Amino acid sequence: MTTPPLSSRLVNVAEDAELRLVSLLGEHSPSLNVPQCEACINSGNATQLLQLILADKGSVASLVTHVPDVEEAIGSFALLVALIAGANDDQDTAATRSAVTGLGNAVVQAGDNAEATCGRKLRLLAILYNLRAPVLDKVEVLRQMMIVAGNFPSSFLRAQDPLGNLLLAEDEADDSGEKTGAAASRLSLTPSAPRIVQLMHSWQIDTEQRFALYQTIVQAFQANPLSGVRKQRFLLLSVECASSNKTAVAAAAKEAAIGAVRDPISLFAHQRNILNIPSISALAQSEPILFGLLKIFQE
Repeated sequence: MTTPPLSSRLVNVAEDAELRLVSLLGEHSPSLNVPQCEACINSGNATQLLQLILADKGSVASLVTHVPDVEEAIGSFALLVALIAGANDDQDTAATRSAVTGLGNAVVQAGDNAEATCGRKLRLLAILYNLRAPVLDKVEVLRQMMIVAGNFPSSFLRAQDPLGNLLLAEDEADDSGEKTGAAASRLSLTPSAPRIVQLMHSWQIDTEQRFALYQTIVQAFQANPLSGVRKQRFLLLSVECASSNKTAVAAAAKEAAIGAVRDPISLFAHQRNILNIPSISALAQSEPILFGLLKIFQE
């Protein structure tokens, strides 16, 4: 008997893994067309296989809600992420970004928003974030993770949590009141940007995507009254983005102005130039009373 070459064995291993994935998904999602998926695997059609799985709402959701073994769910999800690269020859295209968004959204929308469920969702999304190299994919997955974490910010957005740590600057206090990093001795008049903002700049992310991400972070803090200062910080960052969504920018500017009037002290260094932001200046016409109050507190 002739031993198959190494490349053939690798292909067989990959096909076996995909067949086991389809079998698992079909077990928990009866609406998945398993025979058609198996035909795609046998013919090496990764694109159609991925389309079939993403089109079946119960398939990805089952990894959140029905597969009891968390590690099995994570391993299966990693295979799905690998399919995105396989279906597009590992190229960064509009098709891959659409697949990443679709896969992430399927996780976000799966099941309920109980804390344990959100914890599993975040673990799956972390796999998607770590396995996708293109920065545009990472930004979208970060936004999706913030949506999930916003259900329990006191559990998932603390300073010691990976996501929560991204929202702090080096010279900001953590949840215990201690300053973080070597920049703790910096003057408060020269605050550094949160780590996630530094990431956006290093990745050269455009203002539209930054605005969408910062607005999602604002929403994540919406239900937590103890996070008012952090929410205001990202409101200010969002209104600094020259987004084409004028309605959303105007609403954010109004909310940021109200926050600055209510608490002109906590973020004094961040808000001292707030009147120079175009969307804030526009409030002189749309919200003259609010703008007048803001001017008083800024003088």
